[in-house]
Amino acid sequence: MLESEHVCWRPDDKTVRNSAMFQYMSFVNQRFDIDLPNWQDLYRWSVTETGRFWETCAAFMGIEWRKKYKLAYQPPPDGQLLGSKWFVGGELSFADHFLSRFKRSADEVVLTSWSEDGSQSLAVKHFTG
Repeated sequence: MLESEHVCWRPDDKTVRNSAMFQYMSFVNQRFDIDLPNWQDLYRWSVTETGRFWETCAAFMGIEWRKKYKLAYQPPPDGQLLGSKWFVGGELSFADHFLSRFKRSADEVVLTSWSEDGSQSLAVKHFTG
């Protein structure tokens, strides 16, 4: 990829350090004790270490698995373009993952349902996956 001779904007160092990409790159560097100093090196690493890339994406984002995957990335059969598989054997529950982010205490309501007439029909305080 060629960089334009006329750059319209470049983020300052503070903005770069506060970006999700920089934080992810730091996460990868620390996890594998490597030195990827910029997005170009991170990109090259992601296409050569595809399984590790997807594994660290899930870990960095804090995805909670109902059943942990056996393999983060399975490439397609030789000579084929299609057929890749991600997080083989893993199971997710959107509800588990989503609701666990908002649970603060045993008395806090995590899910509320309202009837069409405006009355509360359900309030769940305890959620287990």
